[in-house]
Order: sequence, then structure tokens, then C-alpha cells
Amino acid sequence: PGAAAVGACVASLQAQVRRAILAACPPVEFVAKPPPVGSCPARPSGSGVVVYARLYHEQAYLEHFVDHYERLGTDCFVFLVTDGLAFPPLPTQAAVHVHIPNHGFADPETYDYLVRELAPQGYEWVLHIDPDELLVLSPRFSGLNDFIASVENQAPLGSTVNVFQFLWATIENFSPLCPPLPLPDVLARARLNESRVVKCMSRISAVASLSNHHLPNLHKAAYAPGSLVHVAHSLRPILNVDDLPWMRAEEEFSAAEKYTDSALVHFHTRSLGNMVAKALKTQWINKQIPGGGGALGALIANQTRFPFNGADEDSESDVALIDGFLKAVGNKASIPFSHLRCNPTNFVVHPSVPAFASCSQLGPGLTLPYLLDSSFKKEEFLVSRTKPICSNETELNQINYISVERGMSPEGLLRLVGRVSRALRKIVSHTCLDCDLSCDSPPL
Repeated sequence: PGAAAVGACVASLQAQVRRAILAACPPVEFVAKPPPVGSCPARPSGSGVVVYARLYHEQAYLEHFVDHYERLGTDCFVFLVTDGLAFPPLPTQAAVHVHIPNHGFADPETYDYLVRELAPQGYEWVLHIDPDELLVLSPRFSGLNDFIASVENQAPLGSTVNVFQFLWATIENFSPLCPPLPLPDVLARARLNESRVVKCMSRISAVASLSNHHLPNLHKAAYAPGSLVHVAHSLRPILNVDDLPWMRAEEEFSAAEKYTDSALVHFHTRSLGNMVAKALKTQWINKQIPGGGGALGALIANQTRFPFNGADEDSESDVALIDGFLKAVGNKASIPFSHLRCNPTNFVVHPSVPAFASCSQLGPGLTLPYLLDSSFKKEEFLVSRTKPICSNETELNQINYISVERGMSPEGLLRLVGRVSRALRKIVSHTCLDCDLSCDSPPL
């Protein structure tokens, strides 16, 4: 009887919670199942890779994203468009399938059946990534299929490679706008930051669900002896969910081991303008602009109270401007410094002590091992050779649209990120990808 009473009490509380949620958040009509993807080019069994991505204000970067993966051998893309904006026409021969969920922030798991329906057409793998992530393979591989075959040939007899984990190499670009440069030029200029975070390419038949953006949830049978994950040039067993962490342990691999075969180049900060736009629009609560953007609006309106210092050394005004920007934008502006492993909040304003001391001492970062190979030829690199990684015009349109929607001056916002970029350039080394193009004067 005691247990029954407790159970009744719990059930009553659950019912009250449900009623409270429904009262605060009116129910949304969900489409149980959108139309199937349809066809992608038929592939020989086992050779097809589907790219599965969620789009949220990514129009300025999409053409290069599709072109990049098409060059790696992908000819089938499935996109969930969750921003309500038009999907741009793309000059591609690949099959691009677009689905617009009718309930905002789409859960990839809800729609992953769209990927599984492609398996009978010869697609065995799904690469579940975001449009700011570009996979770079060692030039010894002719593409994704060659890479997969090479790894599978290393697997012991009787075992199966079910998951590939690619480690991030992050880029934090503090230019006002995204650099209109092709990827080889970006890699030559950028500071690549070592990371422990992974994204996955998974065997479709082994996937129970794409439960989050970093990891697949595998069928129970795939957690067993003989089931393998490839990560950092090594094959590891998958015996349980703990064998597929979304962040590898610090001591597992050296930087050289992590990126021997591949690197997932993650443009975490494409530009300061895009950083602010994302913070204004994101649905992740911990990355939203604090206080609804009031502090940012005030900073835009009163930015002239921070006199511009043309000297190479940082000044008290530079530090105050950066401090105000970080506080106004919130976590979205602070997270890049954790990737850089320097602390932007320990301000020391004194004539003999530079502010951001740990940031000003940053080295050039990672160099992917195969970029040091004397036989490597940049023009033969298997990435987009000529297409810029972004469109400044489309990015500007996006920033204008979002800032106006939030009641802010687009010109004022662009002027602010130009000023902040110039200040950061003095303090944080190796983080301005196109200083000669856009850092010397604020964009208008």
C-alpha cells in the first residue's frame, strides 16, 4: 500500500507538470513523417556516403559546403532547414534533398529515417555534420570511398568498422566578416586549434538513431566484439556506449596522431559578424544574447566612447571595448577563447603588463601533418580550389536581416565588429584570416 500511494502521488505530480507545460507552451502540430527523400544517384553497394545536416542561417556558406563534399565523392545530401528561409539554388550535380520541419528546432533523430531509406540505393554510410565543418583528408586518399576502403582493409578478419570518428580542428576567425577565400588559402593562414571533440560517420545499418549531433545511437547488436570504431589512425572496439564518447580523453592521442589521416576543420567562429548573428538567433539558451540584447544595443549606440587606438600595443580603451563586447554577446563570444586555451577575462590594465597576456602569446597552432609533406602540392589538394568558403554579400544580407529584426542598426553593428576586430588583432595572435582585406577599417 505504501508503494501504491507513492506511485499515485508521482502520477499526480506528473499530470500537474504536463498541464503546466501545456498551459505555458501551446501544443504544436507535428508532421509524423514528411515525404520520403526520393532518389539519389544509385551507387555500387557499400560505396555511397550521405551527408546529413541541419541548416540554421547557413545560406552564406552552403555553396562551398556542398562543393567541398561533392569533391570528396559525396553525391547525396539531406538537409533539415529550420530557419524558415529559402534554400538557395546550388550549382551542383549532386542530389540535394531539402526538408522543412514545421516545428522550428528539428531533432535529427526525428528525421533520420530519411537517411535509412537511401540504403537500398547503395548508400551505406551517413556523415552527420554541420555546415561549418569541412572534412580534410590526407592527399594520399582519392576521396571518402578510398579512405573508407583503406580503413576497412586494416580491420581484422571477422570484424566490422561501424563508426568513423573525426576530431575537430577548430578555427576562430575574429575578422569582421568571413574571409572570401578558398579553403587551401584559409588553412595556410588560419590558426588550427587542437580539439578532443568528434563528429561521426556511421554505417547506416548499424544506426538505431542519430540521437545527437556528435554521436550515433547504435543497434544493440553493434555493441559487441568485432564491432570497431576508427579514430585518430587507430581501430578500437565498440563494446558499449562508453566506447563512443563525444569527446576523447586528453591523454589518448598526441596532436600528430589525431590528424594523421584526417581533420574535421570546424569554423567555430566564421567572423565576428556571424558570431553576433548566431547569438541573436540561436535557440540554445546558453548561447543566446544576454538580456534580450539590451546591452549589445547600448554598446552599438555608444561605441564611440572607446577611442580608437592606432598603436600596435593594446590600450585600456581596447580592453574595455573587448570586455564590453564579450559581456554583451555572452557565451557565444567567450567560447572561442576556450578553444584558443587563453582567458579573455583576466584583464590586467597596466602600462607594463599587456592585457590578455596568455592570448597574446599564442603560437601558430596545429599544422596538419600532410601539409608539411614536401611532396604535397596545394593545387592538387582534395578540397575546393577556387570557391570561397563563404559569400560576403549573403553574409551581410543575413546580418542586416537579423539586426533589423532585433531592432538594431546594421551599420552600427558592422562598425562595432570592425572596431572589436581591430582591438582583438593586437591582443590575440593568429586569429584574423583576412586582415589585409577587412581588418584595417570597419565595414560599412
